[in-house]
Amino acid sequence: MNSLNKLSLLAAGLVLSGAALADQPFGTLTFTQPSGTVAANQAIPVWVTLTLDQNSAPLSFSSNPITGLDTATAPLDGDYYDPGTNSFIHSSITDASAITGAYLNTFFGCSGTFTNVCGPSASYQFQFHTATDAAGPSINFLDNFDLAPGGSYTYLFGEFDPVGGLAAPGTYSFYYTGLTLNYQGPDADGNIVTSNVNVATTCGTADCAFTRTVTGVSSVPEPGSLGMLMLGLLGVASAARRRRG
Repeated sequence: MNSLNKLSLLAAGLVLSGAALADQPFGTLTFTQPSGTVAANQAIPVWVTLTLDQNSAPLSFSSNPITGLDTATAPLDGDYYDPGTNSFIHSSITDASAITGAYLNTFFGCSGTFTNVCGPSASYQFQFHTATDAAGPSINFLDNFDLAPGGSYTYLFGEFDPVGGLAAPGTYSFYYTGLTLNYQGPDADGNIVTSNVNVATTCGTADCAFTRTVTGVSSVPEPGSLGMLMLGLLGVASAARRRRG
């Protein structure tokens, strides 16, 4: 993931409204495959399903210029990144008419036993999925989207990768992620501010956790051992034929 993606994802996690604003889209997130068993050397994809509430505004929009969103009720307070101080600075978009774009983004909440985002982990590190490719669709940075109230959309949020290629066996959990609708526009000094609406989150408790039971790695014969195994099987087959003869 490049530095721009990291900054954008971090910004999404910094400025979250406590609830959906009036006339802004809102819904729920659920883990698509909440439980399972994997080997200790396998990466673990995290799939999430967004379902808009029946009473939500549609999450159907395009950007530059914005269509389909009620920018009059969009939040104006947000942050911009200052490269001089390598930090996010709180500011405000001048007014709703100054909003120039919108896009979707996700955030990772500190929870459970998988994470090393908020503390060191000897077993797994998390990677956001930021591109639609053979692995699956991403929802990050989409500035065109179409989902009606009551509709659902499933996307690949990211994956947990075993540190050093091998995780310790055990049961691991994770239960907090969210989706934001981000608005962008200039503040009084011309800085491009990003504000956001918290569209949906997972339930945020262990009751709805994403869990994986991690087992040991299955042993695979090395080429030399495999060759001897094949010779042994051939010998057994030959002896069986002689007995039948």
